[in-house]
Amino acid sequence: MNHLFKVALNWIKKEPQTDSSTRIYTKSHHISIEGKPDLEVSAAKTFKGDPNLYNPEDLLLSSLTSCHMMSYLYCCTQHKIEVISYQDHSEATLQVNPDGSGKII
Repeated sequence: MNHLFKVALNWIKKEPQTDSSTRIYTKSHHISIEGKPDLEVSAAKTFKGDPNLYNPEDLLLSSLTSCHMMSYLYCCTQHKIEVISYQDHSEATLQVNPDGSGKII
């Protein structure tokens, strides 16, 4: 069984700042999912994004944490285990390599 999810991203060019010959664009953008409020997203502060907005790393970790809880609750339901409450405090580290590639560890 397949489940399709759709996301639309909207980014509009703003006047880039010029740093020598390198253009620096704003990292802020909107994520739209039909029938839900838009998300304002930016790069993490480390990557010159707006620290007041969600960033992809926040959203990835939130998604994994939420999915983990839902999987746990599903397993408990299958085994008739009553869950009274659930808490999780997740952390992830983004390891950036000298060549610009990276991974979440």
